[in-house]
Amino acid sequence: MKGVFNIILAVDKDFGYDKNGKIPWRKLYSEDMKMFKKTTTGNGNNCVLMGRKTWDSIGRKPLVDRYNIVLTRDDNTAQIDDNIKNVDFATNIDCALKSIHLKSFDNIFVLGGESLWNEFLNRKLVNKIFITMIPDVKDFQCTSHFDIFSHKRFKDFKMIEENILDSNDENKKPAIVKVFKYHNKEELIFLKTLDKIIKKGIYKMDRSGVGTYSLFGKSFSYDIKNYRLPVFTHRKVFIRGIIEELLFFISGKTNTKVLEEKKVNIWKQHTSREYLDKMGLSSDKYKDGSYGPAYGFQLRHWGAEFEGDDADYTGKGIDQLQYIVDLLKDKEKRNSRRILFSYWNPSVIEMVPLPSCHLLYDFFVNPDTKELSVSFFQRSNDFALAAVFNIVSASLLTFMLCQITGLKPGKCVHNIGDLHLYTNQIESVKEFMNNSSDINYPVMGFKEKKYENMEDFTCEDFILMFYNSYKKYTIPFST
Repeated sequence: MKGVFNIILAVDKDFGYDKNGKIPWRKLYSEDMKMFKKTTTGNGNNCVLMGRKTWDSIGRKPLVDRYNIVLTRDDNTAQIDDNIKNVDFATNIDCALKSIHLKSFDNIFVLGGESLWNEFLNRKLVNKIFITMIPDVKDFQCTSHFDIFSHKRFKDFKMIEENILDSNDENKKPAIVKVFKYHNKEELIFLKTLDKIIKKGIYKMDRSGVGTYSLFGKSFSYDIKNYRLPVFTHRKVFIRGIIEELLFFISGKTNTKVLEEKKVNIWKQHTSREYLDKMGLSSDKYKDGSYGPAYGFQLRHWGAEFEGDDADYTGKGIDQLQYIVDLLKDKEKRNSRRILFSYWNPSVIEMVPLPSCHLLYDFFVNPDTKELSVSFFQRSNDFALAAVFNIVSASLLTFMLCQITGLKPGKCVHNIGDLHLYTNQIESVKEFMNNSSDINYPVMGFKEKKYENMEDFTCEDFILMFYNSYKKYTIPFST
């Protein structure tokens, strides 16, 4: 895995970790320092991340065989030390993350202090925590304390190792190293739901003739603060395809050949000439690749008459997307309970090859935190195959709205009517269903430019950082 974040620290019985910028047990427990060096160095492609005070405490000399990144708001520190090799300076965590992403380190170890540990824990970026427990042999009179065990995010971790540090002194109480690993409860709930569908789902024959096992009425919530992207890690996901599809919807275009030209074929089976003919959609309005007045058409031209893929729809219908953008940009109107759009239009059900599966997107602004959250509803969800697409797409849409309105991402709530597995998917799902959920979600960044409108984004503007996952699995797709 690449770009894995870890916290490493040593604490005494009172959770003290330093005394006036120095480690008080440095000589007494030198084995801890040896363990620290070995762990943080790894194979030589690791990075250590620290605050300015920690940088000062090690004498402003980089730790050897590791790349050093120092977070400081002090311009003087950066200017004085700027010529030191293997050291970068960053003014904030977001800048540090982009720098780390570009250098493609294996592991990043957050050395502290307390504010830095808190920030990385709160952002849910930490994958492992290494804690050396210094025994109660004396009062070290530490001046800095950090009780990581009482941190609200510590409950997301499970202990996977406990090791005694070797010592040549038989009379000295040994230090103990405890290793904790992140446990992604959001993804675990998803995997358990797959299992529930297989074991307790109601069998139904469906329009595809394949048959499904279904549950009805489920809701899932995902934390998307700080641009945390809830893309599942139990299998590799086609992120670029999700981005391109979302941008396609936003464009309001109706012919999916645009996607196929970009090697995104997720709509190909439902928009082929053969399928369109099967659905009785004539070639005069519906060219090969057309999905008709669905999704993007309803988003940008709701209620307009569909006149074919090449027609000019400027000024026709209701531009739902621009409507919510205008509300979110207005500091008074953003408290409205009407910041929503619908892909569903009952009047066109017989005019589209596949009626919209995701229907209603409802947005909420927290006036205190300025966080933007989304709750979206799907009438039908191919749970193994499509759920992650829809969750990621809704999150990305929220991120884009935040970029142009100055708001911050909050949470993404996924509500589903009929969630199902096709009978021919069961064996494929069983292959990855027991994969561990112990990998953190990635972070989505954007290029350093100002976005005024939703149309300003291109696929190249999205910067996916620190995405790790299990391998890609093939899941049968039913039409």
